[in-house]
Amino acid sequence: MPDLIEQELLACGANTEQLERVDTEWQGVRAALAWARPGDFLFLPIHADRDLVLQLMERLKRVDWVPGSSVPVRD
Repeated sequence: MPDLIEQELLACGANTEQLERVDTEWQGVRAALAWARPGDFLFLPIHADRDLVLQLMERLKRVDWVPGSSVPVRD
């Protein structure tokens, strides 16, 4: 699936310097959150690491996290 997504992004005009590959969904979510800035919209289609991501989202909510600030490490 990652290869198909990458191919489509490249076909739509993205260049390789704009793309970042990670090994797991968990790493991808953390990278996307670290990249995000106020006003950004992130779509996170998570399957394998769903519970970890939901826990992180709850933690971000508890600490009033905002895009542009550091992403907390796991408990």
